[in-house]
Amino acid sequence: MKIVVFNEDITIQQYGKTIELKKDNKYLIADFIEAYTRDKEKQCNRRLFRRCVDVYSQFGAYKGQDLTNKNLLIVRTGGIGDIIFLTPFAKHLKEKYPTANIFIACAPAFTELYNELEFLTACVPMPIDLKQVGDCIGYEISAANSYFISFEGLVENSKEALSVNIYDLHRKQFNLPEFEYKPEIAIKYLKRKHKAIIPTFLTEKLHIAFQFSSSSYLRSWKPEYIIQFLSNWDIKGTIFYIFDHPYKDKYIKEKLSKVELQEGVEIKNLVGTDLEESIVLLDRMDLIIGPDSSFMHLAACLKVPMVGLFGAFHTDLRLKYYQNALGINAMSDCEFAKTDYKVCGEHGQSCSKAMQLNRIFAPCMDLLTSGYVRGIIYKYLKDNGVIDEDLILNKIASN
Repeated sequence: MKIVVFNEDITIQQYGKTIELKKDNKYLIADFIEAYTRDKEKQCNRRLFRRCVDVYSQFGAYKGQDLTNKNLLIVRTGGIGDIIFLTPFAKHLKEKYPTANIFIACAPAFTELYNELEFLTACVPMPIDLKQVGDCIGYEISAANSYFISFEGLVENSKEALSVNIYDLHRKQFNLPEFEYKPEIAIKYLKRKHKAIIPTFLTEKLHIAFQFSSSSYLRSWKPEYIIQFLSNWDIKGTIFYIFDHPYKDKYIKEKLSKVELQEGVEIKNLVGTDLEESIVLLDRMDLIIGPDSSFMHLAACLKVPMVGLFGAFHTDLRLKYYQNALGINAMSDCEFAKTDYKVCGEHGQSCSKAMQLNRIFAPCMDLLTSGYVRGIIYKYLKDNGVIDEDLILNKIASN
């Protein structure tokens, strides 16, 4: 991370948003923003940076110091799940040091999801305008009163991520003792903001959110299996709510057109629904089914029962501390798998085995057949009292 001052106004794109950075203002930027701006310097052949120094040359790195009357800025520019992981630690530190000001800095698209959490002074967008932080607390931040802690690359560049739960990995970075992790999101604020949509979709039936895919196909369930799963689901009164990113709308509509629903089962395609509205609807669901993705962590914030489908990462590394969470593991014997969990960690944009076989979806996810997954979910619904026991016993046996 770098503290910078620009010689002129700069415009960058981040998570679909245009961000304007003003000359003369002091910003904290991620390393990839510095690299992007360096490239722009070469292209325009003029000096854009007036000042660029490492943040830790100006501020102390947080390693468990006393935060009484201090400020802590927690920085992560990843996706929504990456920010959710930070919330239990921010709350824990605020409870331990009530006079501290705790900030989370994240991509601009996500700030409103956390801004009304009582333990945060504010959730501020990256790049951070350091004057904005000072305006929040009424004085300028300095090395004497503030610490920074960054989680950039914590998972992506860590071998421990293959054997340590994601929350334990963060706890080590914070240098904190063990405590109970309870992730949070500003659901009260979101429900007030989007209260009009709640009665639009929901009735007295069995409501199941279904995330069609992850951001990476390598973490996703094969569409052929999804079509089989939905076509053979036979609990009358079930409504499946399909969620996914807007750019996949055409692709998912084509796949859903092949589903032959059983009597009394419905599908509502909500692909492309605004993220905030999706969270409000998820809060009302009886269950969510999906791959290793942000919706699993959102469900944990909302205490919605979840069933996660995992291949390259074992569920203990993600869902271990969540209540009402069932993880179904592919447990591949792939030659690239490592550690006792039989994980490979290649769940982003590359999979050695998939490349060998010249395919898009990770082969380990093939082990999760539709009938196998459906039978496990039927039993999970019965065990958690979501549906009537007599209704489900025969269905479990048939799967």
